[in-house]
Amino acid sequence: MSTENIPSENLDAPKPVPVQPAEPPGRTTENIKDDLLSLARELDRNMNWQDREHLNDRRIELEYELRQLTKARQAKESAESTARAKAVTDEVIKRGDRALTAEEAASEAEAETEAKRVEPGFELEVSELLPPDLKEEAGRYAEDLAAIGTDVGIGQTEMQVVFDTAVDIAVTLMPSGDVVNLANESECRAVMDHRWGTDAAKEIIADANKAVSRLGPDVKAWLNQVHEDGSQIGNSPATVYALAAWQRGWTGMTALKAAGEVARLRETPEYQRGDKAVTDKVAVLMKVSTKFSKNEHKSLWPDEPKPAPSPQETGRRKVEEDIAKIRSHPDYTSIDSKKRAPLVAAMRALQAQIHGNG
Repeated sequence: MSTENIPSENLDAPKPVPVQPAEPPGRTTENIKDDLLSLARELDRNMNWQDREHLNDRRIELEYELRQLTKARQAKESAESTARAKAVTDEVIKRGDRALTAEEAASEAEAETEAKRVEPGFELEVSELLPPDLKEEAGRYAEDLAAIGTDVGIGQTEMQVVFDTAVDIAVTLMPSGDVVNLANESECRAVMDHRWGTDAAKEIIADANKAVSRLGPDVKAWLNQVHEDGSQIGNSPATVYALAAWQRGWTGMTALKAAGEVARLRETPEYQRGDKAVTDKVAVLMKVSTKFSKNEHKSLWPDEPKPAPSPQETGRRKVEEDIAKIRSHPDYTSIDSKKRAPLVAAMRALQAQIHGNG
């Protein structure tokens, strides 16, 4: 129980401890990753078991430090995103049903155009807070979705919402920590019925099937591909829900429209009693608000001063720029091995600078 509002004379507490001098600024995740990389190289070179044991202990400490720092950063970013989304929602509520001004109408039109813009070869972000095994799986899933988005014309921002929606559903689908058997279609359907109700689940599946028809045969083949363990991505309730959300137009809304819908849904009895069909929709629309509102409402996203990059960060960015140049060079994917060989060798050398030779 908090004692924040209890008068000090009523507290049986020790005397105040003198204020300690402020600690120097904390390290960044990049600092810790650089230390981990250096330690990995040292482990690879060092064969003395006692030294290796000491280095392994240090590696565990660094990994723990990285997890803690990442969690703190993610929590801060999540709180800031929620505050920005709330600001957009409050703006919609305050505006009410009045007609848009010319400036607001132009902003909405610009936002809708931006949402449909597709940059070739984009990448999707994967949360660092996911467990290692799920993060690896999500990374592969993100790569596939980015390729699909480029191919069918879904922009990076909207596809990020689709991806984040699928991941969020996947990690919250089984509160007990169990994993859905994606090789068993009946089990997946039962999980959907339990989460959203039989009627809502039927509608979700129907809309997901409409989405697959729109997206074409290559996407259908990807969904129906049977993996070694018998699983199919198309059986995943999380994937089915994300497809339905895209088909229903939720993921492509502008921030202003999404925030308005969030405000409306929060007043419904279904939302108040925790109906998953409604609360999950609100979660999707909140993602839309935070993803798109930076472009639509720049006043809500003030530019923040960025710290000067460290020498390691500067060097890494230069290497990454050189890697991007090689990847975009036509000879890098040429079937002529003589043209391809020098670029492949250069790529290996650059990758070694980032990941080491081990």
